[in-house]
Amino acid sequence: MSRVYFIRDARGERHVSEADLPLSVGGEPQADILLPGVEDSVRVAHIAIADGHAFIQPDDVSLPLYHNHERLLDSVWLKSGDQVQLDDAVLHWHVKGDQVFIRVAQVGEAPVLQAPKHPPPSVAAEAVAIPEARPPALPRRRRRLFPVFTGLFVLLVAIAAFVLLATPLVVNITPEPEAQSVSGFPPPVALGGRLLALPGAYTVHASLAGYRDLEQVLDISMGGFREYSFRMQELPGHVRLLVEPDVAFKLFVDNVPVTIDSAGVAEIPRGLHRLEIRSERYLPAQQQLDIAGLGKSQQARFVLQPAWAEVRVNSLPAGAEVRVDGESRGITPLETELLQGERRIELSLQGYKPMVLQQDITAGATLQLDAIELVPADGQLLLQSTPDGATINMDGHFLGVTPATLMLSSGQSHRLQLSKPGYRELVREMTVAPDGE
Repeated sequence: MSRVYFIRDARGERHVSEADLPLSVGGEPQADILLPGVEDSVRVAHIAIADGHAFIQPDDVSLPLYHNHERLLDSVWLKSGDQVQLDDAVLHWHVKGDQVFIRVAQVGEAPVLQAPKHPPPSVAAEAVAIPEARPPALPRRRRRLFPVFTGLFVLLVAIAAFVLLATPLVVNITPEPEAQSVSGFPPPVALGGRLLALPGAYTVHASLAGYRDLEQVLDISMGGFREYSFRMQELPGHVRLLVEPDVAFKLFVDNVPVTIDSAGVAEIPRGLHRLEIRSERYLPAQQQLDIAGLGKSQQARFVLQPAWAEVRVNSLPAGAEVRVDGESRGITPLETELLQGERRIELSLQGYKPMVLQQDITAGATLQLDAIELVPADGQLLLQSTPDGATINMDGHFLGVTPATLMLSSGQSHRLQLSKPGYRELVREMTVAPDGE
């Protein structure tokens, strides 16, 4: 079967064949079917053919697109008389034999009215009623058989008309279902391994254990033999995940995240898959599992290993704040858990210089950081002389001229020498306190 599609929209009238499908629906300039009011380059939907039947599929489910006044969120079959609406634009779909008429209009658009080609009949041309002659009465026996013969004749005429108008068809479904039927009005008739059906819409139903129920719409038109083929979809396997310890986790199947229901059961297609459990404070756990599928239930058990190490930190003196990657963990002496990887450990205490350690943490290990000796913070020396400009030597090192501010190691003695031409040299021993002046 090869249908011709007649399109009438704002561009005018034209026709295409099935070889030109799929057709895009939307705005200028790429759309094959132009909808008024749609922005340029916006595609609303596509019309395509599958198994000899047309269907429409939305491109963007966020658009207010309706099929027969119901929101269009997924592909649907098209049948004669259907309407597809976006705002005030309406696409009408009509099938007449091997011709499909696609008309685009706007809601409230006035119909085109055209008078008949022949002139109206005159009063004088009206027919004069002639009395009907009554047939002679039939004998009683013949009167009793007359309705029977009449009924048989009408039945034979109906059967002949049905055979002449009906379309022979075969529906093939893989795998072979346990139950299969074709419904519609009038019901199709089975004859010689085929079905005879009058033009119209019919629905194929099929069911098989382990597969999703099949329900497909057939748009039967007049013509030659039709053959339809469908494949039933397998049900996924139901895998219950048993994870120890009982912590929150995520499931990845072949590196793709999979949803888990509240009972810890995931739906996974049949076949060999790699399952991976990921949890925030544990090492990933993996296993290969052959999924039976077809709606069958299985179990998969995972035992998670810690992704952290036990770390003990001691400092001299104690009481230093410990920060790991900028996050405060407590005061020394400290026992804490650190996740594996390169970590920046910083110790700070008032009056002492900060101590920074870069430590590689190994999961499952125990790390002892003992006797971390903190160095006292430097002290500040504000040095002035009268007159100014005296040369400064501290511990034998030239440090400029007065006035000056010097940073010196705290808790130890320093030798200060001040000298200036024309003045006696000044020598003093001094000690500065941490963070003092």
